[in-house]
Amino acid sequence: MRHVDGVPPVGSGDEAASADRTGAGDEPRAAVMTGVRLPRQARSRATFEAILAAARTLLETGGANAVTVQAVLETAGVGAGSFYQRFDGRDSLLRYLHDRFWAEAEEDWRGFLEPGAWRGATAAAVIGPFLRILVRWVSAHAGFLRAMLTHAVGTPDYAVLVRSAELENTLADLLIEVLGTHPDIRHSEPGTAIRVATLQAMATLRSRLIFLLPGDTDGISDEALAEELSRSFLGYLGLAAPPRGGGARLR
Repeated sequence: MRHVDGVPPVGSGDEAASADRTGAGDEPRAAVMTGVRLPRQARSRATFEAILAAARTLLETGGANAVTVQAVLETAGVGAGSFYQRFDGRDSLLRYLHDRFWAEAEEDWRGFLEPGAWRGATAAAVIGPFLRILVRWVSAHAGFLRAMLTHAVGTPDYAVLVRSAELENTLADLLIEVLGTHPDIRHSEPGTAIRVATLQAMATLRSRLIFLLPGDTDGISDEALAEELSRSFLGYLGLAAPPRGGGARLR
């Protein structure tokens, strides 16, 4: 993803791409999820993906309450039999949709933060691009993330929140692998500092998602937010922040 000066394909929701990389047996978390039966034939998979695409559209535009079985059937243009052949009901559909999104996001972030790709880079040259891409990713998927997070607060099992926390800590783990022994970092406990700074950045983005309503603005552009988060992150690691507007850019 380093060569992309824009939103990465993290958890993109592109149904064709999802189908290609989530064939039968390729979804270790979702495949064992109760209430979901994965298709094995191309025609069945096309229907399966149509159901997921419809549910995602409804979720992003109207929140979790808009995702009813009837609305999904009408939007996807499929029958009830096709739906219940794959999902026990609305809740299992939402759980699967959420789980696959995070699984794909984790896969793509692992590719972006592959240590070999950053060998020889300064700490600032890692953190700046990471936070710019992270802010763009959250912004690009704001409708989905907002709907799932607000829905999760009212669910008894908190599975969405747990999965979100897992990804946040995975991002911290990946950054620690890239930067944990970096000579630039002056903090006495680099691993702890990187984790705390990562979680702080994610908390800021999550709060902005939940409390900033669609169409509203807090007066902070994504670019400005990424830059300020980078400065805060670098400062926490004991590093001097680059001049405003002069941070490292993705090549």
